[in-house]
Amino acid sequence: MGTHAGIIHILDLNGNRIKSYKPHMASVVDISLDATADFVATASIDGGIIQFPGSDQVFTLSLD
Repeated sequence: MGTHAGIIHILDLNGNRIKSYKPHMASVVDISLDATADFVATASIDGGIIQFPGSDQVFTLSLD
């Protein structure tokens, strides 16, 4: 689950929080999982795209 504050909450199937991240400075607009749910990618209106786990790189897009 992503928030307007840029926080990503990872929940189990019962809705219990497993872990939280704050990778973005603005609203999270998309979350995508791979087929095995090993990787999560998030996108925000701040222009950042983040991949969890295993990436400390932030990809920033400029859509001018």
